Amino acid sequence: MDIPKAMQGLNFVKPPREFVDFAKRYGVENVVFVDDERCERSLRFNNNIFIKITGHWDVYILFPIQAKTFSEVITLRFLHEVGHVYHKHRGSLNDTEKLNITYTSDPWRDTFTGDEGEAWFFAFKIRKYNRDDYKKLVISCEKFLEVYNYNSEIYWGNIAEEEWKRINNCPLPQDISSYCPKWLIEKYNKI
Repeated sequence: MDIPKAMQGLNFVKPPREFVDFAKRYGVENVVFVDDERCERSLRFNNNIFIKITGHWDVYILFPIQAKTFSEVITLRFLHEVGHVYHKHRGSLNDTEKLNITYTSDPWRDTFTGDEGEAWFFAFKIRKYNRDDYKKLVISCEKFLEVYNYNSEIYWGNIAEEEWKRINNCPLPQDISSYCPKWLIEKYNKI
């Protein structure tokens, strides 16, 4: 398996079998969970995907991701990376083999347009139209998290409302779509 320099020396974990089987259907060769605070983000390297299973997850609660649990966050991160492989996105690594994402002043456009948007669209379509597969992945992730002994400090046992309040010091808004631009709501309501 090809491992980018940015991922070498990190704590790799074997994912649930359901993740591996699902990924192979879409051209992914290897799936690795990464339990290491030094891991900045999930990524795809060639046809291998590395899924970050640690960290804060309050941004995943907002529209259009709308995760309710950390199991859903991991599942959606996974589906997003599978989407990159499925769509044969090139991706780019800089000189240190760290993921090279060019950011603008609009994080919504950075995340939900171009290749990134196409990969998220793939994840959301699986969630909506392949409900059995999606539920199977989330349940297998829940079972994994129930028994896995984390290497690093994480926040996964919370429900969305608790995670939002812990990070933002305020209750989760009633309308989670109120945080995002109108064009994004229109784009993802078409799924």
